[in-house]
Amino acid sequence: MEFIAKFEGLEADRHRAPAYEAAESIVGIARAFTLASHTLVTGEVRKRTPYDNRLALYLRPMREGSLETVFHAIVQSPDLKAFGIAAGAGITASLFTDLIRVLFRRAVGFEQKAESRSVEQFIEDKAGNFDALQDAVEPALKMAHEVIDNGVSSISIIGDSNVAKFNRITKQYIRSHALEERFEEMDVSVGAFNVNQKTGRVFFHDLGKTVPFKIAKEAPPFTTTILAAGLEAYANALGTKPTHIRFRRVLTPDGRTKSIVIYGASRVIIQ
Repeated sequence: MEFIAKFEGLEADRHRAPAYEAAESIVGIARAFTLASHTLVTGEVRKRTPYDNRLALYLRPMREGSLETVFHAIVQSPDLKAFGIAAGAGITASLFTDLIRVLFRRAVGFEQKAESRSVEQFIEDKAGNFDALQDAVEPALKMAHEVIDNGVSSISIIGDSNVAKFNRITKQYIRSHALEERFEEMDVSVGAFNVNQKTGRVFFHDLGKTVPFKIAKEAPPFTTTILAAGLEAYANALGTKPTHIRFRRVLTPDGRTKSIVIYGASRVIIQ
């Protein structure tokens, strides 16, 4: 299976690009592919080496007369099953493309539904793992945008169909960090939480999706304990809104909620 990162506009139209920025973008794309391939093979999220190489990713030479980086993915075992599920579907080009499409487009602010049943089921049944994969891929895709407006105007990712397109608008989205001034309070469910990094995801019932968060340095020390208890309650289905948070939103350039910063938390007493 083959994926192409096609660099277009500005210097790319002269079949060249600034070396450092272009190299950073290629590394970012390659890392995002690698994180996704590891999850597709194992069903788990891993942020550092070693990665499972049963779905191996290789670079091929750039095509003459164009500025395209070609990634070649090879399934090393014909019996390999998607997401490590023994009775699952086999790993195919269309399946890998679907996972990449969902990850990349959601990372740059688009609502993208899975087209394959296997990816859809993974998102439904392993929502925590999929959210963790999204969070892991985002820094790589920030790096992938390095060359945008630095010698290249856009990068098209192409698999067995169009996957995603990165440009000035998506760069603004993925790098946006406009912290809203006003504080809000809301009851949420804690869907994921990394105690060491003080980051995770909470489910916003009004938005119908999880939103990434980080704990502010100013937050009281017990905030971590409350959020950890909230995650345990969510995992054990002990109520749908077990945690009350005080927070500020991080907004995208068009005013959507990208993430939040939590300044305090308390338990919700369910009658």
